[in-house]
Amino acid sequence: MSYSQNKNQLKLHLLEFSLCLFNFATALTSTLLINQLLKQTCIQFGYEKSLCNLLSENEKNTTKIEEELQPYVADIVLIKNILNSSVPAVLQLFLGPWSDKNGRKKVMNFSSIGFVLTHTSIAAVCYYSDYINPLNPWIYIICYIPVNFLGGFESMTTASICYITDTCDEAKRSSHFVIIEYMNTFSFIIGALLSPFILSVSNGTTVFTTAAICTILGKFIINAFVDESVQIIESSTTTLTSILSVEHIREMIKTCFMTRILYGRSILLGLILIMSLNKFASACWQNVGYLYVRETFNWIMEDFSYLQTSNVLIAFLGTFFAIRVFKKYLGFSDIILISFAIFGNFIDFILRVFANQSWQMYAISLISCIKMIIHPLCRSIISLVISKNEMGKVMSFISSIESLANVIAPAVFVTIYEATYTTFSGAFFLVSALVYLINLFVIYYVMIVKQITSNIKNKYIEID
Repeated sequence: MSYSQNKNQLKLHLLEFSLCLFNFATALTSTLLINQLLKQTCIQFGYEKSLCNLLSENEKNTTKIEEELQPYVADIVLIKNILNSSVPAVLQLFLGPWSDKNGRKKVMNFSSIGFVLTHTSIAAVCYYSDYINPLNPWIYIICYIPVNFLGGFESMTTASICYITDTCDEAKRSSHFVIIEYMNTFSFIIGALLSPFILSVSNGTTVFTTAAICTILGKFIINAFVDESVQIIESSTTTLTSILSVEHIREMIKTCFMTRILYGRSILLGLILIMSLNKFASACWQNVGYLYVRETFNWIMEDFSYLQTSNVLIAFLGTFFAIRVFKKYLGFSDIILISFAIFGNFIDFILRVFANQSWQMYAISLISCIKMIIHPLCRSIISLVISKNEMGKVMSFISSIESLANVIAPAVFVTIYEATYTTFSGAFFLVSALVYLINLFVIYYVMIVKQITSNIKNKYIEID
């Protein structure tokens, strides 16, 4: 391998590491933020600060005041998640196609600046509330404005995938996509594990500050080591009007909905629907999962972090096993593996409805151990349906639709949880199971269409 090739590989790995840092910062603070919201809401409701500290310092003895606090905190989480999903979803419609002409690094810079501003402001608000004067918990919504209005993690990931496509040869491209998937998983595991540990030896401000430092380091890596991969036209501009041009949306929609040979459009849209519904159904954990296990099993943040970590680790190992054994050695097709993963998720959520002991929440995760393969394998099939120069637009469309699914998910799951909190708090698991049942029908439809196209291809080969 030549010096230039080694240098390019190093830059790609540094880019992957920067994505890992941004994801790590998000995992480090996600659950802790809910604890901080409970604490500041408790103080706002007029309770003694010493009593409110019991809610954020991982004490087992939950108090009656939590029944009063949880609906209020759930509303804040709802607005935060809607903001996190809706704004990046809209921007993604423009930033993806815009980066084809104006550069991938510019999009990465937008998103990374947003991460730095958001996590720095969260750390500052937490410090001020804990040591100077308690602030209204709704102020955290303001803290999330920068990262969302500058693209969010969706734009960062899409730009990175396009960057790898631009700079990496086809033989090594798929391996880098897998690295991104695994690095994000690894960073989530480490972030979820370290969050309660750092909190136990320090405080919430230290955890949020650590996350802010990680985003600053990620921003530095992008600025210092990532080169622009697109030959920018001199006449191109970075004005708001050029970014938010309606022409970008027209090009994207035309690419995704154009008629294709051999039922390509049906396959493409079916896989996009599967990915979107999968994103929606899995969002139940992020929105009300922690509140549910606190109520049902009397768990603390550390317990929930261990469950999340074990879920991701099991999925990580299960995906590796599925790719290495089922796909490579047993010859299972991508579409078959996707159907197995969807069915596993369906059974997973059905069983969680009836789980009444803590160990069962861990054991059930084994049933959906290959759930991580759904999105990578869907993208793999999509790459065979569309041409290379369409990948950026289609990726942006997929990311936007998935983000819109995340807009709907918080409203649905939080509303269901609030309505069934005292009667049947696990009802939201049934909703997720129903979504995966729909996905089973969709993947079955895609399997039929692919079989038809395969028969047509074989018939033409016989004629030739």
